[in-house]
Amino acid sequence: MEQSGSFTGAMSGESMRAWKDSAQCAAERATGYVQEQLHRADSKVNEITGRPLASWTADAQKFVRDHPVQSAALVLGVGYVLGKLMLRD
Repeated sequence: MEQSGSFTGAMSGESMRAWKDSAQCAAERATGYVQEQLHRADSKVNEITGRPLASWTADAQKFVRDHPVQSAALVLGVGYVLGKLMLRD
């Protein structure tokens, strides 16, 4: 029996189409879920702060562009603290 060097070589045309259709369906469901969650997050942020999420994102991007070293230090510091908190007994 000959072994194929690729995943697709071991699948028939029909099973490959079924796998492709299944993957496409899963991707569409994931896209819908992410869009729904983003809309919910935007609504919640707007409700709490009175500003849409896009406004906060634009401000964060501007801060990072204007202060790249401080931004990197902030991210490293937050990551370090979160890492320590998660590893506590």
